[in-house]
Amino acid sequence: LALRLERPATFGPAGTYRPLSVEGRKAAHAVSFMRGDSAVTIVPRLVLGLGRDWGDTSLELPSGPWRNALTGEQWPDGRLPLAELLARFPVALLVREGGAHE
Repeated sequence: LALRLERPATFGPAGTYRPLSVEGRKAAHAVSFMRGDSAVTIVPRLVLGLGRDWGDTSLELPSGPWRNALTGEQWPDGRLPLAELLARFPVALLVREGGAHE
């Protein structure tokens, strides 16, 4: 909720929604989308039997850097493996660091 207060334009009624493409062998097991230009959500789906092995599954992050609001981890932009993005917590909420936020 604190993040919603910090970035009202991103999460408010006017905030845009854009699906992000997950690629790799287990891409069907993840959903990712971007709100505005400063927040990316990554969640697993169809998890029965998935385990923690994401294999070659990855996500292309828009220009960053990014910080996971749930774990504090820092991430660069570019293609990143879901195995790394979801290693410490089963979902990720990434926020763009620095600069003006929508």
